[in-house]
Amino acid sequence: DNRSFCLICGQEAAVFDRQVEGGFAQHTDQVHNIWQYLFFLIYLKQKSEDEFTGQESYVSAKLKLKDVSFFPLRRSMDLTQVPQHLQTGAAAPTKAGAVVATSGSASSPTKLATGVSKFRDIVMQARQAA
Repeated sequence: DNRSFCLICGQEAAVFDRQVEGGFAQHTDQVHNIWQYLFFLIYLKQKSEDEFTGQESYVSAKLKLKDVSFFPLRRSMDLTQVPQHLQTGAAAPTKAGAVVATSGSASSPTKLATGVSKFRDIVMQARQAA
């Protein structure tokens, strides 16, 4: 159930409701918006590798290896001001760059559905590995 934990970092909703202004809703809307991650992954698939930035190259290489270590598992920028012992065992947050949504979209509903399915699989693999 995506309402009880974040699909990106895997943190329980209650952690954000207790410790972050705006709670879990703000977290999943602003910090770990699943659609922004999905659009970024689709954007990478459609962009020429010759035009990748450093971060795009890094994520693309990880995806080719089916390595999801670039996901912020058990970490979130909106928990960085919360003492670590209150983060229910979360790893220390990093200063990784934020993912921004792109203005492009999938070229067809079928591609979008396939992207969503693959993204769900990646997230679930990452959650099981955590």
